[in-house]
Amino acid sequence: MNEQDFVVVDGVITVYVGDEKDVVIPAKIGGEEIKAIGDSAFENTDIESVVIPNSVTTIGKNAFAFTSLQDIVIPDAVTEIGEGAFRDTYIKEFFLPPYITKIESHALDTLSIERVIMPETLTDIADD
Repeated sequence: MNEQDFVVVDGVITVYVGDEKDVVIPAKIGGEEIKAIGDSAFENTDIESVVIPNSVTTIGKNAFAFTSLQDIVIPDAVTEIGEGAFRDTYIKEFFLPPYITKIESHALDTLSIERVIMPETLTDIADD
């Protein structure tokens, strides 16, 4: 895994172009602190696991949709998860970070979800 596996614009990963199945996102890429996973950044890739750095606060719309993702580490700093972010993945359990406040519609629509642990700070969850 190297920095060339990611396209970054203003601290946002916009596209993953690597071929690793187990991805550890660096906190900095090209000297830029990673603050967000952009819309569709990993969509339709073959990733199976991902570790997101503590610098990330937002996971965008369809960020990991339609992947083989089974395991994810979401850092405490994440406060928002976009629409369909994990749609049609294989994640069984979500341990949502303690400061998350917003989850958009279909964000956690996985193919095999069994359990979601939500913090009391969650104030906005879409109802569809």
